[in-house]
This record gives sequence, structure tokens and C-alpha cells, in this order.
Amino acid sequence: MTLRCLTPLSRWGLKEKPAKILVGSERLRDPQTLVLAPDSAVRIAEEIVSHKSYTKRIVAAASKALEIIRENQGKLALPMSEKRYVSRFQEIMEGLKEKGS
Repeated sequence: MTLRCLTPLSRWGLKEKPAKILVGSERLRDPQTLVLAPDSAVRIAEEIVSHKSYTKRIVAAASKALEIIRENQGKLALPMSEKRYVSRFQEIMEGLKEKGS
């Protein structure tokens, strides 16, 4: 499917930015695409490298991913069955942050 999308883009003179177009159109379809989008991945990476301990890095990465999901929760196509877990996972991450301090 990606190749089919890229072919018309190059015909329309948009071949320089196909990744931005594809990511932009898919980023709010599910939480995985949202947190793997380049801007989100950079934010998560910045959190990871700001900590020395592996455990703190994991907690920081998960917390940042949840923060990004929460920031976009109104626009994100998130099934109701998954929405209820976002707050719960955030509470767990906060508890782990306090424990690790």
C-alpha cells in the first residue's frame, strides 16, 4: 500500500515529504502509530537519555508515551476498552517514579 501512495506523490511533485504525509495521515489511528511518529519518538528518546539507570529509563519512556497518548486522547481513535487503561497505567508509572526516587 505504501508504494501505491508514494507513486502519485512523486507525480504531484511531493516526493520530498512522503514520510510526513503518510505519518501525518496515520498518527491518530492508533496509539502505536502515535508514539512511533518521529516527533513523539524524539520526545520519548529525550526522556530516555535524561536518566542513567535502566529502570528509570524504562519508566520515563513509558510515562512519556502515556503523556503523548493523553495529550491526543480526544483526537485519537482509541477503543473504549483501551481508554480506561490509560489512566490506570499513568497511575502505575507515577507509583514507579516515586518508588525509584
